[in-house]
Amino acid sequence: MPSFFEVPDIIRGARALTMVALRADKLSEWRDRMQKDLVEDIEHGLAEIARNEVFQSVLWQRVQTFMRTRDLLVLPGLPAISVPCGFTRSGLPVGLQSSGAPARRQPCVGPRRPMRRPPRRPATSRRWLQ
Repeated sequence: MPSFFEVPDIIRGARALTMVALRADKLSEWRDRMQKDLVEDIEHGLAEIARNEVFQSVLWQRVQTFMRTRDLLVLPGLPAISVPCGFTRSGLPVGLQSSGAPARRQPCVGPRRPMRRPPRRPATSRRWLQ
């Protein structure tokens, strides 16, 4: 299993992005009235966002390397649903898998509702996913 040690930093980076996006324009006028932590979050936000991008790239590459040798990843205890979506140009089936939080079935089931009927492989006319 790949290491996910960057995840806390990625979360901090997402928080920094929110701080910068929502409050950076107010810093010059309201700095003396803002909480010290909020000012620091805004000031350090841009550097944190850049660092976050690096962490996400590193984690993405590590997961990609891990999945090259695996066809299936089983996450016991998490509700999941797989929905057939169609076929590739070469006729391989394509599906969508949605996983939810432990003991929370509804987020998994919701996305499949618009796709109740499974797609059929066209016999004579060919409709392909792009």
